[in-house]
Amino acid sequence: MTMKILLQSWLLITAIASSSATHLRRNAIANQLHHRVLQLQQDTEGTFLSKHIQYEDDVIEGMSMSKKTNKKGRGSRNRPHETYNIEMDDNLIYTITNVNKHWLDTKAKELRSGLDRIKIRRGAIMTRDNAEIDLQGRSPRVVSDRGGKMFHRGLGDEPPKELANGNRTVLAVKIITTEDGESYSFSEDYLSKRVFGDNMTLVSRYRDCSYGRMIFTKPADFRLRNGVVTVEVKSKAEKASDIRNLVTTELKDQFNVNDITDLADHLMYCMPAKAMDGTIAYAYLGGWNSVYQDSWCNRVSGQVHELGHNLNLHHSGEGSNEYADQSGFMGYSYGGDETNYEMCFNPHKNFQLGWYVNGTKTITPIEMSGGCSFHGKLYGVSDYEAGRTVVLKINNKDSDVDYYVGFNRKDGINKGTREGGDQVMITKADSEGAGSTKSWLQAKLSDPRDNDVFSYTINEFDKEKKELAITVDEINTNDTPGYAIIRVEYDSGSCTDPLPDDTTTTTSTDPTTTMVG
Repeated sequence: MTMKILLQSWLLITAIASSSATHLRRNAIANQLHHRVLQLQQDTEGTFLSKHIQYEDDVIEGMSMSKKTNKKGRGSRNRPHETYNIEMDDNLIYTITNVNKHWLDTKAKELRSGLDRIKIRRGAIMTRDNAEIDLQGRSPRVVSDRGGKMFHRGLGDEPPKELANGNRTVLAVKIITTEDGESYSFSEDYLSKRVFGDNMTLVSRYRDCSYGRMIFTKPADFRLRNGVVTVEVKSKAEKASDIRNLVTTELKDQFNVNDITDLADHLMYCMPAKAMDGTIAYAYLGGWNSVYQDSWCNRVSGQVHELGHNLNLHHSGEGSNEYADQSGFMGYSYGGDETNYEMCFNPHKNFQLGWYVNGTKTITPIEMSGGCSFHGKLYGVSDYEAGRTVVLKINNKDSDVDYYVGFNRKDGINKGTREGGDQVMITKADSEGAGSTKSWLQAKLSDPRDNDVFSYTINEFDKEKKELAITVDEINTNDTPGYAIIRVEYDSGSCTDPLPDDTTTTTSTDPTTTMVG
């Protein structure tokens, strides 16, 4: 279905519209241009959102392992990869700028995107063209916790796991700016196939990696039966933020919904390339919206990455680069042949998503006797079934910074992993694996027979400053399923007993389930 929506670029969001089921026109109000910049006359409340941005030089092209910059694009140019925003109760989203630095360094880092509510004080300057609110050096005020839209939909206290399990609807929006003829350059049918198709699409990757626990579907509205709608904006493709808010308003008006998420849980805005100014995509952590530069709306690595942000997943980093862990989708996005990127996520994200609950173990070394905290097999996500350990969380009782270990089996649903294939991956993250936080790749361990690194030691693991060592004894990719045998030894302890068989019980992250293997 195609819906044509004609707008004036300077249109007031509150203008009165006349509409029909498939076509909407708005008349100009020429004497109200000055209202594009206004001073807030009263305190304004909304949901706090963290926006995560990928630029053209955050992309891996083709199968090369080196980062390449698209020379036609302007790239990051030291622009921020994260901004703070407020979503008003009418679903319009504004970036907050000129914010008190102390607040940015302290309170802002404690807020939960998509959950917490903030209040902007009167006197702040709103610029609609840039979708920004200048706070003039002042701080927002936190007015309530867990007040965001995601919480009000009853999604519980652990958003990452709650959001990433079950059925969620997606609507892809093709956007055209008629004043300069710029457009997302693919058909509705093609976009629908690239999002909802059965092979290397948003839907198929989440379905396959989650073993059917995370299913994206088309909206229930029969007018959106192919999961795509076209919006024509009578404007120039100059600022994606302004276009985004105009499209949001018009979708709500056209379909007569009070909240944009009454249309779908997630809306993908497919912008003309010119509108994105060197940005390939961005999304809001714990939010409903993701925005793409033209063909990036079609690319599975961009889709999975950005919707991952909506599901509260943060980036997967290595060294000092928060995108550099290429073992899963929350690192770089990729150009080139889409069939090369058949992969899932790293061990921390696998723990966070909660898809492998019957293959997840948590150990707390300080509480275990003998120093041998774990001795057993790890399996890849492609070989997951109850009783096979896929994710091992090494819990630090004295800190919320923990380690997550997994065998990155390069096979099946994960055969396209770009880094650490058939190695044991060790990642570190804070927030106990429940909150949205960056993960950092610490080590990639190989079979000792490969004359490569096969052991990783944390010198001061906890407040006792005890040493913890993770060692690979064997990696076997010849058998089916393949596996890695590892030891986790604490405080100079040693795993000297024979390898436990697959019926040995261990600690589970799910208190109602006895884990084996």
